[in-house]
Amino acid sequence: MTSFPPALMLKGNYALSAKGRLFRTLLTSFQYIISFALLVCSTFIWQQNQYMKIQDTGFARDEIVIAGLPHKGQELSQFTTFKHELEKFPEFKGTAYVSTKLGASDVYSMTGSKYEGEEFYHYEIRVSPDFGEVMGFKLLEGRFFLASDTISSNKYTYCLGTKRIKDEQHIPTDTPFRGNHSKSNYIVGYIDDVIFTSSRVNAFAYSPFLFTVESQLTKLPYAYIRIKAGSDVPTALRHIHETAEKIFPGYPVEVNFFNTYYQQLYEKETNQQYMVTLFSLLAIIISLVGVFGLTIFETAYRRKEIGIRKVYGAKTSDILWNFNRTYLRIITICSIIASPFAWFFMDKWLQNFIIRINLSPWVFLIAFAIIIILTLTIVTIQNYRAATSNPTENLKIE
Repeated sequence: MTSFPPALMLKGNYALSAKGRLFRTLLTSFQYIISFALLVCSTFIWQQNQYMKIQDTGFARDEIVIAGLPHKGQELSQFTTFKHELEKFPEFKGTAYVSTKLGASDVYSMTGSKYEGEEFYHYEIRVSPDFGEVMGFKLLEGRFFLASDTISSNKYTYCLGTKRIKDEQHIPTDTPFRGNHSKSNYIVGYIDDVIFTSSRVNAFAYSPFLFTVESQLTKLPYAYIRIKAGSDVPTALRHIHETAEKIFPGYPVEVNFFNTYYQQLYEKETNQQYMVTLFSLLAIIISLVGVFGLTIFETAYRRKEIGIRKVYGAKTSDILWNFNRTYLRIITICSIIASPFAWFFMDKWLQNFIIRINLSPWVFLIAFAIIIILTLTIVTIQNYRAATSNPTENLKIE
């Protein structure tokens, strides 16, 4: 402020001077750059979140309900009775038991196996014999488990492998290989790849699954219950709670849909989406406030020019376009500057995921259009009065 001419400062027209207008324009341009980048980033984060949540998990997950059952001190007959009681209701298609809560974590019990001298790692999940049918897995080769697979054997642990194990390890069905225990693993069939983890890149993400049959249901505390399509969901949930209370009296049973747990895997990304979206809205609002203030000073600075143009026959639309094209040029330049930064940061962020969207240029064009429409609307409304006023009044202003 001390570097400006004294006469200009005393006259009080710094805001309307060329330097004052340039300074305001630079501040508004900086706000535009931030607003554009945040708007683009929030859109890509939203797209990635939606893409991850609706990705194909390899089975019909919408009708799967998970019931956490008490297992310590319980009898095998209670688990069998719980399954049979549920199957009496028309709303249910089947019930299977699992050793862990699949779909609720990125990390499961990982173990190593060896085939033809080559060691490989995989998740090992213990399940009841009817797990494959209840979950609706796509069988690629061989068969699902049979009840006879649970018969105690000193030789094999029967397994159901995923396509990734088949493609990478090339283990034929009905061929034993060494597992992490005294018994050899014996794959009875292969299913299509299934997803029970998030898409994040980490040391455990997307490791192949190997499901092993377990005869002792008391070691499988999670019941995976499939509800028939078109059934009354509240009635089905009520039946589950009532049956659990009857079979396991005094023990609270937690019942939730598989999708509820699966959506929670992306809670971090959802919070990021909300945060970036909020900052985008705030930045856009601040930018529009800056445009509003800049427009006021610009109008005051150019009122004589408006009057002269009106005298020489300029139309209201011509005057409005004369103002709008200035901001159109500013927004275009700011968007071009902000685009490489937004592209770079989103590309780095998307590298955190194995399954990810492509960066589409349409998002940048839509963000540009949104900011253009909002800005030009404010500029047009603000300048309309000056563009339609009597030119003699504008020419009288000193």
